[in-house]
Amino acid sequence: MIALARRRKTQAPPASLRARQDLRRSPRPLFREAFLYLRVVNPRPAVKRGDKLYDLKADGAKVLRLSNGRYETTLIVEAKKAYADGQGRERAAPLRKPINVGLFTEQPGDGAFHRSKVFYLERRPFSSGRQEIRIVTRERPVHAGIDPYNTFIDRNSDDNLVETT
Repeated sequence: MIALARRRKTQAPPASLRARQDLRRSPRPLFREAFLYLRVVNPRPAVKRGDKLYDLKADGAKVLRLSNGRYETTLIVEAKKAYADGQGRERAAPLRKPINVGLFTEQPGDGAFHRSKVFYLERRPFSSGRQEIRIVTRERPVHAGIDPYNTFIDRNSDDNLVETT
């Protein structure tokens, strides 16, 4: 490998060759050394080509008490999808995917939050654009939202939940 570097009339072999030589010198390469070698040989960009970005937003939630004692929650959400390349360009794409919708008695993500505070969590089909979802429950929700546990790569995950009115 050094001969290859001399033929190119350079002082040192490329970084990938140096990393491989260091890896082979070690009697038993550690995981860290092997990982660093792979990073030098094949660096990974921050955003891969074709990464999906979502823009999920809960705009509002209204609760109405029905005559039978149940509560109807109307959740207004806006959903968008885009593909990003590694150069900072984005391309809008149609969204056709099931996404979790949840109703809660407390704000999810707080330190004292327990799963008993979740009384509705279901995957619903979504498409691009503004949509209105109606959910009937026995309890009155305090918070409602789309993708409440942030399972999608979202532009602003803070706007996924709203307080009900």
